Amino acid sequence: MSEPRIFWKMLAYSVVVIVAAILLFWLSALAFIEESHRAAVLPAFRTAAILVGCLGLIASLIFARFVTRRVTLPLGQLEESVRRASKGDYNAPVVGGTPLPGIERLAEAVEGMRSLLKGSIDAERADRQRLGSILASMQDGVIALDHGSRILEVNRIASVLLGIGPNDLGRPLGEVVRNPQFLQLFKLGKDAHASGETETTASPPRILNLLVSPLKIAGESEPGVVFVVQDVTELRRLETVRRDFIANVSHEIKTPLTAIKGYVETVLDDAEMPPAITKTFLEKISSNAERLMGLTNDVLTLARVEAYDDEEQSERYRPDDYVRNAASALEDKARAKEHTLEILMDAAGAEVLGDAKSLEQALYNLIDNAINYTPNGGHIRVSSGIEGENYVTAVTDNGIGVPEPEVNRIFERFYRVDKARSKHAGGTGLGLAIVRHISVMHGGSVEIESVPGKGSTFRMVIPLAEHEARRRAATRSSRYPRADVPMIRPRPLRTPLR
Repeated sequence: MSEPRIFWKMLAYSVVVIVAAILLFWLSALAFIEESHRAAVLPAFRTAAILVGCLGLIASLIFARFVTRRVTLPLGQLEESVRRASKGDYNAPVVGGTPLPGIERLAEAVEGMRSLLKGSIDAERADRQRLGSILASMQDGVIALDHGSRILEVNRIASVLLGIGPNDLGRPLGEVVRNPQFLQLFKLGKDAHASGETETTASPPRILNLLVSPLKIAGESEPGVVFVVQDVTELRRLETVRRDFIANVSHEIKTPLTAIKGYVETVLDDAEMPPAITKTFLEKISSNAERLMGLTNDVLTLARVEAYDDEEQSERYRPDDYVRNAASALEDKARAKEHTLEILMDAAGAEVLGDAKSLEQALYNLIDNAINYTPNGGHIRVSSGIEGENYVTAVTDNGIGVPEPEVNRIFERFYRVDKARSKHAGGTGLGLAIVRHISVMHGGSVEIESVPGKGSTFRMVIPLAEHEARRRAATRSSRYPRADVPMIRPRPLRTPLR
């Protein structure tokens, strides 16, 4: 009840009391005063009654105002506090201190209720925020559904993987994710744990592993389910790479071993074989053994490079020295094919951060590749220089080149552009894969410029030591593959060697 209404109501009661008192006083006067004296006395009584009535009315006004202020003010504060609490604001204090014990106890009860309600809601909000933080930080997607398959909760990863938006909460899963595998697992998951794997039709397609369990929901007679969605696309790709690698290694090993076994059996079966033919067979055995040894060394090198730890094994070194070492080690092979091997160093004093022997191995592979795939009498140039914050080494030849469709695949393991020529040249198919890994290991990349029939240029771009040290200190993240550095960058050949 508002303050004016209380005031006027109390004033009305007071006026009624005053009027009743005046009437009683007047009637008493008429009863006890003799009729002969009434004419002289009644005017005085009338004046006294009017005066008492006015004084009573003034006193009633003051009393009504005083009482309404002392009663309605704390009641109004209580009303405002309850109203704000109903709107979610539990911080409005309840002001007590009224001299009326009943209102004071009411204020204490309202304050206790407000504090208890605020504590309960704050605890529930904190639990919900903690649960939200846990779900948001998970690397797997989580979807909670009720017994009617309506979406109750979904975290960020599940939203990204399945395309579920904020407006989809409360909708049946089948309307949002049109994948029958989800519905099948939903039916199984209501009764027992289940799992399955499916492939999405999104772009790009993803392979998802689905785990589902029953979910007991308070107030619901039937259980819902909770899905855990794992993106296993990269895992399946790596498994495919591993299977292909094992198959390729097995094939590459089997070929020379079969040849060696055949030549050995032929020599053993023919005791009267002429020495010249025996020598030819032994040379074939030696050639295949060298090929087998080269393959083994390349596989071990690749494993060592992939297991490289840049925190423990990095060192500062001057790469020009190791470029010269790699070129010098292949001078005799280049001379045997009548190649001209030109070395141009223009990065004196430059330092990089990484593994020196690995860089020398990468340059050895690039130069050896140029020698193998350049016809006799070719020209091979090895150069180095500084471009911005990078140390760049380039190996240029005027050999057969690489067809454009093959450019992005030549760094794959065991991939050969011309398999017949590669085997004749003695390549294992791992040389350029090793180059790529060593480039990335140094925080850099490998680029190729090629024109079929005119030649190729392979460029290793490696950050200088200061720049790479700052990057590692800033990121401290996964190295293979680095998301911020392209592994292969094909570029058009501008000035091929003639």
